[in-house]
Amino acid sequence: MSSSSPAGYIYPTLWLHEKFNKTIPDLAQVVQADSYGNAFARLAAGKQMSL
Repeated sequence: MSSSSPAGYIYPTLWLHEKFNKTIPDLAQVVQADSYGNAFARLAAGKQMSL
C-alpha cells in the first residue's frame, strides 16, 4: 500500500505510534504489499507482512 493509503499505511502508523510510540519505518522487518489480496495471501501462507 502506498504511504497515502489510509487503511494500508496511515491508520496502522497512527495505531503503532499510539500503542508503542513507533512508526512503520521503525519496524525491523517490513514487506510492502501491492494489494489487499496479496497481503492476505502472504498472511495465510505464514509469510511476514507489513500493515
